[in-house]
Amino acid sequence: MKSRYYRRPRKPKNAKEEDQEVTSMQKLNPFLDKDGVLRVGSRIRRADLNDETKFPIILPRDGHITKLLVQHFHEACLHQGRTTTLNEIRSNGYWIIGGTLSVSHYLLSCVRCRKLRSSPQSQKMSNLPEDRLHQAPPFMYCAVDYFGSWIVKEKRKELKRYGILFTCMASKAIQLEVAHSLKTESFINALCRFFCR
Repeated sequence: MKSRYYRRPRKPKNAKEEDQEVTSMQKLNPFLDKDGVLRVGSRIRRADLNDETKFPIILPRDGHITKLLVQHFHEACLHQGRTTTLNEIRSNGYWIIGGTLSVSHYLLSCVRCRKLRSSPQSQKMSNLPEDRLHQAPPFMYCAVDYFGSWIVKEKRKELKRYGILFTCMASKAIQLEVAHSLKTESFINALCRFFCR
C-alpha cells in the first residue's frame, strides 16, 4: 500500500528535450550502417544515388561537430540565410535533428549576417534654425541652390542652361530662375530678377 507521502521520481531537467529528440528520431526510421554510423532510413533505397545522399548521417542539434558543420556550410553558401544553409547541409549527406533551430541559433551569432540583415538606423534630426522659427514676410530669409544643366536649342545653336532655386525658409515657397552660365554675373542677373519680382 502506498503512503500518502509517496512521490513519483522526478525526471532530470533535460528529460523533456531528450524525449522530443527520441520521438523525432523515430520518425526518421534510423538504422546503423556497417561502420556503426546512425543514418536516416528512407524510402528511396532503390534510387540510383550514392549512400550519403540516400541515407544522411543523423547528428544531434547541440553537438560540437554539428556547430562546425553549420558554420562550414553557412560560409560555403556565402551567408545566404537559414533555408539555403539547411538545404546545403542536407544535400551533402547530413541530417540535423531540429536543424532549423540549430541553424537559426548559429545565424544569431554570425557577425556578418547581423550586419547585413540589421534594421536601418533612424537619424535624429537636429534643431531647426532660428530663421525658420520666426514669423516673417515671404522670402525675408531664403536659401539658394543651383541645379541642372540642360541643353536648350536657340535657333540652330544648342546651349547649356542652369536653374536657380530660391526657397523661402519660413513658408517653403519656391521661385525658379534661369541662369545662362555658372559665372557670377549670370547669378547676379538672376538674383536681380528675383528681387524685382
